[in-house]
Amino acid sequence: VRSLRRRPGFVGVSVVTLAVGLGATAMMSSVIWGTLLAPLPYSDVDRLVWLTDAHEDFGGGGANISVPNYVDIATASTLLDRSAVYKIRSGNLAQDNQPERIRVLHVSSDFLNVLGVRPQLGRDFAPSDDLADGEPVALLTHPMWESRFGSDPNVLGQAIRLGGRRVQVVGVLPPSFHFPGESQILLSLQHVGAPLFRGNRGHYAIAKMIDGVEIQALRDELRSIWDGLEAQYPDANDQWVAWADPLEEFVRGDTRGALALLGGADLLLLVMTCTNVANLVLVRSEGRRQEVAVRASLGATKGHLFPQYLAEGLGIALLSGVVGLGLAAGGLDVLLASFGDSLSRSDAVTLGPASIGITLGLVAVIGLALGLTPLRLESKDNLGSGLRTGRHGAGKRGRRLRQVLVVAEVALAVILVSGAGLLIRSVEEIQKIDLGVTGMDQALTFRMSLPLDRYHTAASIDGFFDGVYREASTLPGVESVGFVNRLPLLGGDNTTVQPLGVPDVEVNFTSIRMVNPEYFTAIGANLIQGRTFVDPSPGTPASTVVINQALAEALFPGRSPIGERMADPFTRPGDEGFLADGLEVVGVISDIAGGSPDRPAPPAFYVSMSGMWVGIDDMEFQAGEQLLMSAVVRATGDPYSLGPMLRRAVADVDSELPIYELRTLGDLAVQRLGSRRLAVSLLGVFAGIGLI
Repeated sequence: VRSLRRRPGFVGVSVVTLAVGLGATAMMSSVIWGTLLAPLPYSDVDRLVWLTDAHEDFGGGGANISVPNYVDIATASTLLDRSAVYKIRSGNLAQDNQPERIRVLHVSSDFLNVLGVRPQLGRDFAPSDDLADGEPVALLTHPMWESRFGSDPNVLGQAIRLGGRRVQVVGVLPPSFHFPGESQILLSLQHVGAPLFRGNRGHYAIAKMIDGVEIQALRDELRSIWDGLEAQYPDANDQWVAWADPLEEFVRGDTRGALALLGGADLLLLVMTCTNVANLVLVRSEGRRQEVAVRASLGATKGHLFPQYLAEGLGIALLSGVVGLGLAAGGLDVLLASFGDSLSRSDAVTLGPASIGITLGLVAVIGLALGLTPLRLESKDNLGSGLRTGRHGAGKRGRRLRQVLVVAEVALAVILVSGAGLLIRSVEEIQKIDLGVTGMDQALTFRMSLPLDRYHTAASIDGFFDGVYREASTLPGVESVGFVNRLPLLGGDNTTVQPLGVPDVEVNFTSIRMVNPEYFTAIGANLIQGRTFVDPSPGTPASTVVINQALAEALFPGRSPIGERMADPFTRPGDEGFLADGLEVVGVISDIAGGSPDRPAPPAFYVSMSGMWVGIDDMEFQAGEQLLMSAVVRATGDPYSLGPMLRRAVADVDSELPIYELRTLGDLAVQRLGSRRLAVSLLGVFAGIGLI
């Protein structure tokens, strides 16, 4: 210790250098452990499966299922012990005059039972909570209970207003509960007796297999059951199939590739920092050869010198480990704040025992290596050579090793920087992809959800959007205001479309966009042919559409689509409101990205949202159903400066309706890069440190 105190400069540089490598390793081990390795908070994880639909055009699972199909499958299966159906939605929580937009997990009564989770307070959902005509009940997640209700145990039995309905709180979940979607409240699904349609795929399901059943056997059984459902309900189930995947794969997410890349980069960085410090230790050992020679002349052997060298190496490594853990704690806070939404289990990412244990293990190994390496380079014959050669009598072995370490350090830095450069370049290329719109950074977007128990008529829905349009369009700095059921890059509803009178031609998975006429200007769409539509008269269904290039080429190849007609994609012959003459194509716009910035835009058509409300007055909706819509506001100046004014504008129309996910279209595109943003950012940081 005294020898280290005499050289504070050497110690400071060594500790800082090594702390950076150990801190990065502690941070990445925390992320990898929490995301990919930490045990899931469920019982019998190996028996849990995620039930979805798969389409013949795409293969694999992941598509939504319909509740009627789920009920038939759960009833017919002999390999499932129990199952539950669910959907994830957003809801407006109006509590204490503070409207808030939250994530809501709508579940059937066996949901927690399948996962093996028990409420911390109160009760679980009961089968009676599944009834459509019953009273809705909710369980609060632990973070919601703490933040919004002050951990009040008397919250049980209280009524909250969620999605425009009175909902009774019956339980609180434990802190360990986690399920993809980061929902804040679990709400009874109330699907039994509800008006649900077999072709309406808007749910998912989880199930627990009977002990000893392999997932392939379950898939075979699902295929057999589905054959019967497809034959019985061909309109809803043709070309679809039921599918099962391990629930663990769904919960863990698709971040394995990015985390493996970052783990490799972190390993390179750690080796680089260790190499750098090893070089410093070797240089210092050359400077103390005369001191060692004096001790050797007095009879000291390697065994006598070993404790001092080991103590110095372990001392440097231990100080580095302590500083590194501090850096890791701060780095994790920054990482989770910036990229937490890109990690599948951000709740489990903490500087816990696993990462601390890994760091301490590395400290021991590195400390031992730093202590023994200089000593091993000294042979028995040259321990006393320092007295004859002075400080400049360094051995050839030490010089050769230092040269090797320098070459290795440079090589590792080149690999790390090259990898970072390639990844950054690939992401930059993705960001340069034409998304089909102009001025994305001037298009401010936000979302709204109208509870259909209050907005259950066409007049009330039109009145709301007319009011928001009127309030927002008169704000200073607003150029245009558009509305759409789903923004670009966020996927959306789809259907199968055909040219009118040509049943042999059909285009599957065509995206449906319900918009107002001003949407095209607000989003910055490029009109290629024809014109946009105008809203139909009140009470009149939409009769015109605008389509994108992808759909134009698929439906009307080799000819202009203007004036052509598309078969009614919403109703069938004989149904009320069926349009026998179909929808007239009046315009073609450029393709706008659908679900991902690096995938081709799907075929899509745009129809007047006002014309889509026709007939809603006579419809029945499941309790808690909402109309999800987004607004696009094109700004002339700083778009984010409009945020407070837009919140007030919507509140002036409906004080219980919050707006949420306020962001520009450009920021939305960046966020959709997901785990690739995380990889680029951390790899860039690692590469920068490597260069230093």
